Amino acid sequence: MPSFQDGDADGCGDLRGVERRLDHIAALGVTAMWLSPIYASPLLDFGYDVSGHTEVGTVFGDLATFDRVVRGAHDRGLRVVLDHVPQHTSSEHPWFRDALSSRDSTHRDWYLWHDPKPDGGPPNNWASAFGGSAWTFHEPTGQYYYHAHLPEQPSLNWRNPAVRQVMFEVMRFWLDRGVDGFRVDAVASPPSALSRIGPERVPGALALLLTLKRMPMPWEATPPRAGFTPDDVEPWLPIPAWAGRFSVESQELDPRSLLFRVRELLKLRRARPAAWCGHPRTFRSAAPAVTG
Repeated sequence: MPSFQDGDADGCGDLRGVERRLDHIAALGVTAMWLSPIYASPLLDFGYDVSGHTEVGTVFGDLATFDRVVRGAHDRGLRVVLDHVPQHTSSEHPWFRDALSSRDSTHRDWYLWHDPKPDGGPPNNWASAFGGSAWTFHEPTGQYYYHAHLPEQPSLNWRNPAVRQVMFEVMRFWLDRGVDGFRVDAVASPPSALSRIGPERVPGALALLLTLKRMPMPWEATPPRAGFTPDDVEPWLPIPAWAGRFSVESQELDPRSLLFRVRELLKLRRARPAAWCGHPRTFRSAAPAVTG
């Protein structure tokens, strides 16, 4: 969302920007839209470090704007899908701040704690998905807490029934506001990444994920901000001078553009039920594969 459309002239995409572009989304021919995290967050990990699961982050808007987006989407036949982040919270979340207060605090067992090894080191050699140890020592209470990602993203203890209950209540909160479904984030673990791409490729893959950045959406052909934000506002990511050539405005005028092709492909998909509800079958051929 931060790169989609700035709706309040602060240089960052937000819910007002989404509301403004609902007609464009519907005109693509899609039936749903997925919103990246909109929750309260210190934004150390693009909003996936949630500090308030039932709050909208001020940079993205508020609940009233969110409700309008949902209604507007439904009026246009669009479903709304939210990111759900059950693996961890922000270290600024009230639950974790309480957990830090003492070993006997209400939320202590909502996270994963372990005593140091005899030499004072971490409990084991588990590594964070972002590099370094997955354990951070909390000196005031004398224990390590586990974080599969950043140290500022302490992992929740899903063995605790209270954690499961409250996270299901979070989902119910958004469903009651009209959300149609969730994309569940951060359920894969570093070992699963190892099994998929091999241990020798993990550092490079993680570095790529951490350095990838997306250019804000160019809506108009006019520089310097291409309609993403007002021209006198600095966008949260740079917008190159050539962005206008690939703007929505420019592509609307070109029947050979990617925008036109996406619309045509989605129209074809809707017209061919096998493309969205068929069952795939694999055929093996003894003939060599065609490569050129």
